[in-house]
Amino acid sequence: MEKWNRRSAFSGTSGDSRGYALKLDYPRLEDGSFDPQPGLLTVPQNKFDGYIQATYPEYLVQPGDRLQTVVNCEYGATACYATFRVDYRDASGVVRTLWQFKEAYEGRVYRANIDLSGLAGRMSNSY
Repeated sequence: MEKWNRRSAFSGTSGDSRGYALKLDYPRLEDGSFDPQPGLLTVPQNKFDGYIQATYPEYLVQPGDRLQTVVNCEYGATACYATFRVDYRDASGVVRTLWQFKEAYEGRVYRANIDLSGLAGRMSNSY
């Protein structure tokens, strides 16, 4: 499993079967369009049920906070089938799933806009 902290450089090398992450300044999306916002290409281990995980620093969730992300397969990766998931650690230390989305290569892009109001006032890290 590839694991990194957002504060550090992304690890791995393109094509690494252990998984890798690459920052893309102008990513080409699954539908062939280009996103003007930077993106993060995450590629899990190249095996059945392979995965990749990032840990983000703890922060205090504010009322009205939202997590926004673009979910899609890499352009041209026609065999792509992945589950995107956002977990967080609650006050008792239990990791809980906040959101997940199953994605397959079908030529479309999904823009998630996840309401974090249920976590407002809590310190949380996300994974």
